[in-house]
Amino acid sequence: MSDGAGPVTPGYEDRPSSGRSLLVRVIVGAVVAGGLLGVWGIAAGATAFSAARELVVARDELSASERSLRDAELTIAREQLTAAVDASSSASSRLNRIHMVPLRVVPVLGPNLRAATTLSDTARDVGSAAAELLDVAAVIVSDDRSQEPGEISLEYLEELGPPLRELVTTLQHSTAEVVELDPQRLIGRITDARGRFLEVVEPNLEQAALAADLIEALPSFLGEDEPRTYLVGAAALSEIRGSGGLLGSWTVMRASEGKMSFEAFVDVDELPVPTGDVASPSDDFERRYARYGGLRTWRNVNISPDFPAVAEVVMRLYEEGGGDPVDGVIVADAVVFERLSERSGGLQVPGVGRLAPQDTLQFVGLDAYAAFDDDDQRKRVLGATATAAFAELFQILEDDDVPATVEMLASIADGGHLLMHVRDGSIQPVFERAGVAGELPHVDGESVGIFVSNFAENKLDYFSERSIDHHIRLADGGVTHATIGTRIVNDAPQEGYPRAVLGPWVEGTAAGENVSLVTVACSRSCTFTTVPDAAGDGGAEQGRPMQDAIVRTRAGETLQLTYETTSRSGWRIVDGQLVVEVDDLIQPTIHGTTLRVRIDVPPGYEVVAAPPGAQVEGDHVVWEDGASGRTRLSFAFSRSPERSAAP
Repeated sequence: MSDGAGPVTPGYEDRPSSGRSLLVRVIVGAVVAGGLLGVWGIAAGATAFSAARELVVARDELSASERSLRDAELTIAREQLTAAVDASSSASSRLNRIHMVPLRVVPVLGPNLRAATTLSDTARDVGSAAAELLDVAAVIVSDDRSQEPGEISLEYLEELGPPLRELVTTLQHSTAEVVELDPQRLIGRITDARGRFLEVVEPNLEQAALAADLIEALPSFLGEDEPRTYLVGAAALSEIRGSGGLLGSWTVMRASEGKMSFEAFVDVDELPVPTGDVASPSDDFERRYARYGGLRTWRNVNISPDFPAVAEVVMRLYEEGGGDPVDGVIVADAVVFERLSERSGGLQVPGVGRLAPQDTLQFVGLDAYAAFDDDDQRKRVLGATATAAFAELFQILEDDDVPATVEMLASIADGGHLLMHVRDGSIQPVFERAGVAGELPHVDGESVGIFVSNFAENKLDYFSERSIDHHIRLADGGVTHATIGTRIVNDAPQEGYPRAVLGPWVEGTAAGENVSLVTVACSRSCTFTTVPDAAGDGGAEQGRPMQDAIVRTRAGETLQLTYETTSRSGWRIVDGQLVVEVDDLIQPTIHGTTLRVRIDVPPGYEVVAAPPGAQVEGDHVVWEDGASGRTRLSFAFSRSPERSAAP
């Protein structure tokens, strides 16, 4: 041992490392590392498997909760949401554990782990937000605060608003994150989970946002800050008008601090009348409808298909005729009375008795005119029927069967049978999104609307049967050419009903003969290339070109009119697919309208998306069904490998 040397551990020599020693160290290190990697792999695999299982549980519980909510089973839905939140939270926790993080950079595996983490986080967040909303709803349902008939509690609306808005915000954020997940990089189970999330959430997102908007707008509509007054009209579809039916009965609805009350309905001829024309809402409106008395007479105020413009004229007629100032106009037609009667098991009408649901439409549209020869008596009975219907609406709003009520109101709104317009600029946009504004929409694509107004002063539209054929052909540069055919069958008898029903009231016509103004409107980007001999240029309304024809149809005859149009923006390319969006405006009628939309499949393309019920027939894709109100249909085409031609 030399001087200055440090201590030496017994049994070990202090010598340089040899190559063999380094090799041993590498082998030992590799074995240890391999063991650790094995343990890590087992842990990661077990964690991923457990997380996947929990995501399936969360998905199933969220779907079950959605079904329970539709059935108004709040308690069950809350339990299912709790299970979904627990499962998704557990999955998220597992996927965020430290030993899972390195796997996120591994090709193939990484994108799927990141996607699974996103899906678990979104399921947890959506479930938690929905659970908070359900907790508030459950408290409201169990609350014993008293409410008067016709009252909607503003306190309840204020309590529901914040959690509903939070849910909408969460849904929007979560949907955006899930949409960003590239399905091309995901394995089957994760792809399915992504698809299922979007399948459940996307169709409900718009409705949830609309519900939040309505909850926030209703307090003002119901007179939270100041009393509100609305004119309410009953539209008779047996004498059709451009934006509904003859507004033969009216009442006033007052709303203050959530409490609504109606006066008795009165006949249109009892309303105040100004001494001359009121101001027109637009130059187009005056040019088109002043000649028919649209600015001075109640009976022809709604020949225009644009309800917001009609409502403005209605309010001016009422106020300038001496009526009190009003805040808006609400119109419900006979189909609304029928749906209310169905929900309540019938309407109790003074002077008539119990009106069965299946008899409501025929009584209001036809039988009342045959049953009462005296005009005044008939008007009182029809007014009483409208009053009874709105009284039932108050009862239904207090009904525990919330899903049935929501379904009924949605069906009425979608069919264009309920129209609402208010002067409050913060509320009207919400009504537009809810589909009850009745506006002529600003559409530049492939769109047509056909509107009929009865000029014969009879009730023959009760006997009308209608169909519309919309045939579309695609050309270069987004252009579409369309052939629009409308067919109206006059099935009216010539006898068997009083003159109030069959006429004649117009000189030169016979009993059972109808005289109609038929207006056809296409989109703002279209031009009419061919029109019937009876049609004439009607100018435009809301930027949409219009053609007008005044036609006569005798009892038993069929009216057929055909138009050709060209639209500059009829189709577009979206994600490599050729997309045609059809936006047809179907005037509400008593018996509905059969709409047939037929699109020629472009050469070299095949149909890849179409509305439910559409069928491919040779070189055409065809959708046909009963329609009412605004009807929007989307079709998509992709290049077909079996066809070589291209548009």
